[in-house]
Amino acid sequence: MMLMMLASLLSYSQYPTTKVINGETVVIMTVQQGENINNKFVGLKKDIDSLNTTLTNTKRDLNFSDRQLKILQNELKYINDTIRSKNELIKYYEGQMVRLEKLEYTDKKVRKRVTFGIIGSVIIWIGMAITIIKS
Repeated sequence: MMLMMLASLLSYSQYPTTKVINGETVVIMTVQQGENINNKFVGLKKDIDSLNTTLTNTKRDLNFSDRQLKILQNELKYINDTIRSKNELIKYYEGQMVRLEKLEYTDKKVRKRVTFGIIGSVIIWIGMAITIIKS
């Protein structure tokens, strides 16, 4: 009995083996070895399918991210253009403020001159009136 078990173990370790039959090389293995190989292929196919699904999802997410990035880049460009436009408007109004300040200064000078001119004219008219009355 022991000898049969030993022979069985030794014969099991001989597989898989190759043999040439009708000019073709064939592999001889046990049914269990064949099932193990098939199970390995099934497992690998599941792994490949899972990786393909992950790759598809990643590509979809990347495409979505690319679209979002383009939207954000367009919004940023719009914001930068708006800021640039507003800065130009601020510079324009700063120039207008300087111009108005100069006009106000000139206006004050003109008002003083006009006021002194009117006062001078009034004094001259009063002087002339006094001169006419005395004569």
